Amino acid sequence: MKRYFGILAAGLLAAACGSSSNSDGGVNAPPLTTFTYSNPTPVQQGSQQAQSATSSASNVQTTITAAQTSSAEDAVDEPQNLTDVGIEAVGGAARAAPKVPVAAMFKKLIASQRSGQLDDNCIQTSSDGTTVTYNNCNYSSDGETITATGSLTTTPTSITWNITFTLNDTEDSDTIDFVGTWQGQINYTFNSEAGTGTITGACTGAESVNETVDGNNYQFAFTVGLDFLTLDYDNSCDGYFTGGTLEIREDVTSNNTQFDTGYPQAAVEFTWTACDAIEIATSTN
Repeated sequence: MKRYFGILAAGLLAAACGSSSNSDGGVNAPPLTTFTYSNPTPVQQGSQQAQSATSSASNVQTTITAAQTSSAEDAVDEPQNLTDVGIEAVGGAARAAPKVPVAAMFKKLIASQRSGQLDDNCIQTSSDGTTVTYNNCNYSSDGETITATGSLTTTPTSITWNITFTLNDTEDSDTIDFVGTWQGQINYTFNSEAGTGTITGACTGAESVNETVDGNNYQFAFTVGLDFLTLDYDNSCDGYFTGGTLEIREDVTSNNTQFDTGYPQAAVEFTWTACDAIEIATSTN
């Protein structure tokens, strides 16, 4: 069976530890923790931390650029990219980042619709191009079923989304049931003459996994949150951001402590003091 998540088993699972269940039969995604942080230190160019900060900024830039043209269809790939990059950023700061397959799966659904494999009414775009709605879209291939419901809306000053995505796959006796909900709103200003602006807002990705592999059942869930704390950007800056802070938090729960999900419970704050000048603070609790 295709391995979607990098679960590192440390032994067979015992009885569940009283975690509440989700619609996929797994545990519920946890609420985000309020973290405390170390004193900030400069990010070294070329480091994993620098790559994480750069990837985060690049995905935000792509999202904002698409939304500023009021093109919701151009922005549909981005919400899950933001939280996936957030997972990698926290992982890069705390430990080796796990495999993050969700964005790729969601893009497969979108590509299937664009290539005419799905009902035309599955993904609808409003007449003015500002809203994309997923009407319980369903795509199946090789034992894998992907569905999506929800919507994404762009305006010249904001992008808002609330999308639920499911993945079910069965191969022989191995199964996976995944539920992810992405929510967020990013607000921004833009000075077209100067090519500069500010970004505020927040987004979350709450994801639950119930996976059975080789007769062993693994259940875990995680929530990733990105908070845009008045970020300044400049289109002439290679790194996009020139000031402000991006806080990325991740909380994890599972039905047993005897296996390592590969997803750390941790947080990181990237602060831009100038173009391509970044400081990092990591969580201490």
